[in-house]
Amino acid sequence: MSLLVGLVSPLVGVYLLVRRLVFMGVALLLFLFRKEFLLVSFDREMAVTLKKNTLFWDALLFLLIGLTISMSVLSVGPLVVFGFLLLPPLTAQLFAANMRQLTVIASLLGGAAALGGFHLAYRCDLPVGPTDVMLLGVVYALAFLTQKIHGLATWRANCECNIRTRFSCLGRDDGSRLAPW
Repeated sequence: MSLLVGLVSPLVGVYLLVRRLVFMGVALLLFLFRKEFLLVSFDREMAVTLKKNTLFWDALLFLLIGLTISMSVLSVGPLVVFGFLLLPPLTAQLFAANMRQLTVIASLLGGAAALGGFHLAYRCDLPVGPTDVMLLGVVYALAFLTQKIHGLATWRANCECNIRTRFSCLGRDDGSRLAPW
């Protein structure tokens, strides 16, 4: 059961040092090679044209991602890790117009959910990890419903506008004549 929810409290001594060094190493490598990772991930044809070893950069990126996820799962459990990996970007993609906005919105949402979830868990004497994920789920559900309701209202407005335009082109606004022949 401890593997499911993660054990944050026993992260002391050498375990904490190992995880800190691994995460710092991953962050350093991601920072140092960010241009190569972005090039290979988002413009593979250009990377091949520039004679970049795409297989190596893909393998290194996937190795770093896998190392980060496995260490995180051992630290806080799969529920929290996959909740924070999936829900903030899913919510952000509903509102973002480009990749930069998605990254910023997802990061801010994840940070706010972590703080809000911790506060809620402290106030209500609940476990922190599941409370954070529950809060992210509620935010995603509200954002999804808001997007659908807004999309439905926009769709209806566009339909009404198109119907009025079609009938006004025919010379009548009452809609009594549907075809121009």
